[in-house]
Amino acid sequence: MGVGLGKNSPIVLQLSRDNFEGMIDRHGQWVRILNHNKCNCVLDSGYPDPNCPVCNGDGIYYTFQRVRKLYMQNCPVSPCENDRGIAEIPDSVAGTVTAVYVNGNKLADADYSIYDNRFIVSTKIHKWDSVNVNTEKQTALIYRGVIQASDDHVLVFPNGIETDFNFIPVDIVSVKTIEDATTKDRITVKRFERNLIFTEDAIEPGKEYSVELEYIEPLKVVIHSQESNKVIRNFLEKNGLDSAMSFSADLDVMRDDVVTLLYASKIEQTVIPKGWAIPEWFVAEIISVRDKETEYRNGIDFRLSGRNRIEWHGENQPQDGVNLSVKYKTHPSYRVAGSFQHEIRSAENQLLPRMVGLKLISSGGDNAEGIQQPVESTTGTIMSVDDAAREYFEEIRD
Repeated sequence: MGVGLGKNSPIVLQLSRDNFEGMIDRHGQWVRILNHNKCNCVLDSGYPDPNCPVCNGDGIYYTFQRVRKLYMQNCPVSPCENDRGIAEIPDSVAGTVTAVYVNGNKLADADYSIYDNRFIVSTKIHKWDSVNVNTEKQTALIYRGVIQASDDHVLVFPNGIETDFNFIPVDIVSVKTIEDATTKDRITVKRFERNLIFTEDAIEPGKEYSVELEYIEPLKVVIHSQESNKVIRNFLEKNGLDSAMSFSADLDVMRDDVVTLLYASKIEQTVIPKGWAIPEWFVAEIISVRDKETEYRNGIDFRLSGRNRIEWHGENQPQDGVNLSVKYKTHPSYRVAGSFQHEIRSAENQLLPRMVGLKLISSGGDNAEGIQQPVESTTGTIMSVDDAAREYFEEIRD
């Protein structure tokens, strides 16, 4: 008969950060995490500037985490002269050291030196001391290479994650330079979003352009449902949450940040007046846009802009306020709404992955986050999304 581990068992179980991180890597799902920031345009009255170019009048804007904080990397000490030592930073540590601790006490900057990001030399450490460092790792990756133009004002950055079910593109976070690969003429950037670069200057479809940019890859986390273990289920039910997320302690995830599940998608259809946002927090792709007479061409008459907007260009477009039937693909998005556990450390004094609670962001109707204020319809009355749908189908029947 098997015997369980008792308090006097010679076997000692230790929590290992590597084991937890490995579990996330093996069983995790791909997501995009956006950090929530209050915009500086919010006035003393508490209301944002409706014309703010940063937040578009929302009062908040979202950014990617570009630096990861790596806590308490252990540094073995090698003997040196006079019973002192040299501490070696592990090769696995990438980034810059932000703090050094000897026996738990933080050293002053003047008390150590770093050479080639590998060694700490100090007169204060001995071969028997415990030495740890905190580091920061830049998560934004740099690309210097050639991209082929897809149309006369758009470059599509091709990097991404290829899964068994779909391709997940990366997100561009900055564009340093674009120039014609042949003539070396500089190209002016109008804006960038997702994996697209929009140029002010006209470019030639099919031609190659030299690009230097920074991008963020999707992240892996573990999403827990209501059918998870009893502890997680009780936490979700007690706080009225829909799901929970486990993630690396290197990530900064706070209340009101947004998590978009890139491995899950659904096809939806809605009716909105021209000029309105699609009533979803994050739209992955617009499949079709039509009014009662015309079906418009994606990439020619319109394109997806931002998280959920339709950007029109060219002459073939509906009049302002005309009701449009829009079919699109969306990824479910959650807002961080509660913390399950705070700081838990492993046997090596390293932070273990954290867990937060998630609340599904409402979508598809008048209460959807990200929808514009009502505008006048073709009949001249102020409308909601539901009113626009009713009017659209009445026009089709007529």
